[in-house]
Amino acid sequence: MRSAWLAVVVAFVTACGPRVVDPACVTYIACQAAFDDAAGLDPVDTSVYAEDGDCWAGDPTAADRCIGECVANTDALRQAAADADLTLDACALEPAP
Repeated sequence: MRSAWLAVVVAFVTACGPRVVDPACVTYIACQAAFDDAAGLDPVDTSVYAEDGDCWAGDPTAADRCIGECVANTDALRQAAADADLTLDACALEPAP
């Protein structure tokens, strides 16, 4: 019986605990917003990668996929910014202090 209660507590804490956004996605979200603003584009919806997004709902495979997408999207935005001669601090490899 004790192990059943432990399983319930672990499931509750896992499901209701704080969601942690991977730093790669924090960078992507900021980079995308900066690029959209600088290029005069409508904002891209990056909510799936945000704190309440589906990426962090508990499935490690989905989280890993999302991290890969964030890295790839940020790299693509860096290239697009360079091609458009835009300097975007939010997209820097090392964030400014």
